[in-house]
Amino acid sequence: PQLHKPEAAKKAEAAAQPAVVFSLDESSQGHATPLSILYGSDGGSTTELAERVMETAQELGFAPTVKPLNEAIGDPALGTDGLLLVLSATYNGCPPANAGDFVNFCGAAIERHERPVDARFAVLGCGHSDWADTFQAIPTLLDESLEKIGGHRLLDLHTADSKKAPEEDFVAWTAKLWPALAAAAGIKLSQRAGSAASRPPLAIPEVSVVPAEEEGHLSETPLVLPFQRDGEWVLAKVAEKSELTPNDPDGTSTVCLALEAAVHPSGDAPLRYAAGDHLMVMAENAPALVATLLKRMGLDSSTLVTFPRGFSANGANGGGGGGGGGGGDASHPKLGRSLSGRLSGASAGAPSPLTGKPRAVSLEALLLRSVDLVRPCSAAALKLLADRATDEDDRTQLSMVDLVATKATVLELLMSAKSVSLSVAELLACLAQMKPRYYSISSSPNAKGGSAGRATITVGVVDAISPTGRKHRGVASNYLKKRSVGDLVWVRTKSVGLSFRPPPPNSPAIMVCAGTGLAPFVGFLEDMAAGAAGGSGTSHLFFGCRRPERHLHRERLQGYVSGGT
Repeated sequence: PQLHKPEAAKKAEAAAQPAVVFSLDESSQGHATPLSILYGSDGGSTTELAERVMETAQELGFAPTVKPLNEAIGDPALGTDGLLLVLSATYNGCPPANAGDFVNFCGAAIERHERPVDARFAVLGCGHSDWADTFQAIPTLLDESLEKIGGHRLLDLHTADSKKAPEEDFVAWTAKLWPALAAAAGIKLSQRAGSAASRPPLAIPEVSVVPAEEEGHLSETPLVLPFQRDGEWVLAKVAEKSELTPNDPDGTSTVCLALEAAVHPSGDAPLRYAAGDHLMVMAENAPALVATLLKRMGLDSSTLVTFPRGFSANGANGGGGGGGGGGGDASHPKLGRSLSGRLSGASAGAPSPLTGKPRAVSLEALLLRSVDLVRPCSAAALKLLADRATDEDDRTQLSMVDLVATKATVLELLMSAKSVSLSVAELLACLAQMKPRYYSISSSPNAKGGSAGRATITVGVVDAISPTGRKHRGVASNYLKKRSVGDLVWVRTKSVGLSFRPPPPNSPAIMVCAGTGLAPFVGFLEDMAAGAAGGSGTSHLFFGCRRPERHLHRERLQGYVSGGT
């Protein structure tokens, strides 16, 4: 596979501005200036950036705290002349779930002409510029609102655009941020020119492999991930499943799954949603990929790992939670540098109340559920791989990998550079967090008959060839394709706000889409057929597909036509 950088990329990299590396001057040691870092994030990427800021802040002697924006309401730190950083994304023009209350708090303060904030602040906005109408909507609102309610702007709003070069955007922001914070805190920083290779190394989690001779002295605990403690996530049963493109000559697969009878550790809970909403799915890696990685590491599926007791980002030790298929309270929010990567609750390594033995979790379970084996390798992880290569040729080859063009994964790089030797802790630090995937719901909660109470999703299965010639299979779409009726899947409904809803009753509608973009409009039509929305024979759907074999939901659509919807 072609993993190397073309000459043009090498020249561009050589001409790029060097990164700036900061360190705390001897004269400012022990300053411990408080720094509040707040984030708004649904998928986790913005949370990871907040964590990286936290780590650098600690290295530079600050005393940082990190939490979601919603948890900052009423925080006395906002009303003091302190330092505040806000990192937020936008979701369909709306705030992330963990930032909505804070946005409302700011809006209410503006209406009442109150000034509850006195901190000096800077805002980083994350997003994708293809969503032009709502790009940076919430970061811009937060930046303007914080100033209106008393905040003092340290830096202008900065944008990290995931369509282009979000890492470079983030580095450019921090290059301005740390000098501004240092000036505000009255401390002195030293700086030197660096490169992408000189960025802070990955933080390696405290993870230990249990020696085979000690396994009998441990009690294996099922892995419980943080989202399982969130009351919004439920286990939903696959009630129906069908292949929508069985005769496509290219073998393209699109599956439709109907989910119902949600089950939650606290009891049964319905799937509550409105037509047009999204369904978030927490998938698992393909077992074959996990087996390949374990073999490359020289380990087997029975390998157990432990974590230090009470290892958590915020120092809190919460209770346990139930998991899919079993109880237990060993939690792995996300390993490595991320906030959610620390253990919360009773961690693996703490004694079991039943057996009195220290607890451990399955490494196979961690690799299946907590990390994403298909996500491209990061620059920091690539540097670690190169550092751990004992063969000079492997080290050279890894230093030439073009991550942007190849989208090479950690597993792919490990298989190509056989001399790289990683500990399990280093491996977990290199792998990205498994994040939820979003699917438009292709049903209506107002449906009648056998569809009542169900949420249906239409999934285009990703099965393609990567730029390096590797067979690339999408994590979530292939996970869902392999589910059978009766299987349980972790899901959460996500409101899209009021911007994308079926028309009011007796109102005409024109709907335009292509491919699986049809999904929400099928839900709209079902809503109309149930009499909950407009239509009345004046609805028009323009649906584009490459060939007749890819005409999704053909029978359902024909039924709506014949039924007058």
